[in-house]
Amino acid sequence: MEKRTQLLSPSKCLKALLGAAFLPALALACASCGSGGEDPLILYPNESHKFYLGQSNTFGIKNVELDGSLVTAGGPILKSSATVAYGERLGRDLFATVTVPVIRNQNETRSETALADPSLSLRYTILLPTLVDPRWVPQVQLIMGYKFAVSRGVFDSEDPKELMDVFGTGFSELRFGVDVWSGNGPVKMGFAFTAAQPLARTIKGAHFEPGIVLRSTVTGGYDWATHLRLSAGIVREDKAGMILDGVPLPVNESLSHTVFLNQDWDVTEIDRLRLSYVQTSALFENRGGVNSHILALAYMRVL
Repeated sequence: MEKRTQLLSPSKCLKALLGAAFLPALALACASCGSGGEDPLILYPNESHKFYLGQSNTFGIKNVELDGSLVTAGGPILKSSATVAYGERLGRDLFATVTVPVIRNQNETRSETALADPSLSLRYTILLPTLVDPRWVPQVQLIMGYKFAVSRGVFDSEDPKELMDVFGTGFSELRFGVDVWSGNGPVKMGFAFTAAQPLARTIKGAHFEPGIVLRSTVTGGYDWATHLRLSAGIVREDKAGMILDGVPLPVNESLSHTVFLNQDWDVTEIDRLRLSYVQTSALFENRGGVNSHILALAYMRVL
C-alpha cells in the first residue's frame, strides 16, 4: 500500500493527466480529411506518397479538476512539438503512415528535449465515392494503429517534482476506429470514432493496467476559395480509470471536449500549408484533464 500511495498521490495523478494530454495527435485533431483525429496526414485516392512536417506550441496550461475547476498545472509551462510523418500507399485501398514526434518541455528555469512516442497507422478504404455518385455519398475508412512507448511517462519519470522528462504516457497503445468523410462538394462534413487501449506494464514493481480511451470527432469544412479550405470541429475524449496491482482506481479517468480550427492553403498542386488553433477542454463538461491552447503550422507535400 505504501508503494501505491507514493505512485498515485493526488498531485501526481493530475500531473499524469498533464503528461498524457500533450501527445501530438491532440494537436492534429482534424488531420485527416477533417475527421480522422490521430494521423497527421492521409493519402488521397490519387496519391501514392506524402511527406508531412509540423510544428506546434502548447501554452496556457492548466489542470481541470474532477469538479471542472481550473488550477495552475505543475510541470512544463510550454510544450513545443516538431512532427515528421510519411505516408505510403500499399494498395488501391490501403495505406500506412509513420509518425515521429520530438517534444521540448520548458518551465521558468530550464528545458528538456526528447523523442516522443512514434506511431504506425493503417487505413483501409471500404467505400470510395465516384464522380457519378451524389455528393453526399461519403468516403469510409477503417483505422488501425500502434503507438510505441519509447519515452518516459509520469510513472517512470526521474523528475517527479517538475516532470520535465515526461514526453508521453509511458504505455504503448493499440487503436482501432472508423472515419466517415463527405467532401466532394464545397461544404464538407465528417465523423470519426476511435477506441485506443494502452497496454499494461510493470513500473517500479507495480503493475499498471490503463483504461480504454474513446474519442469521437465531428468536423465541418468549407472551400471558401479555389485553393483555401476552412474546417472546424469538436473532439470528445472519454478515458477510463486505471487498475493498479489488480485494484480499480479512478486515476487518469477524464472527460474532455476539445475544439479546433484549421485553415488549409493549397500552395501548388502538390504542396499544402495548414494553420491550426486548438483549445483543449473548451466546451461542455470537462473533468480530470487539461485546459490549454495550441497553435500549429504544418507543411505537406505529395511525392
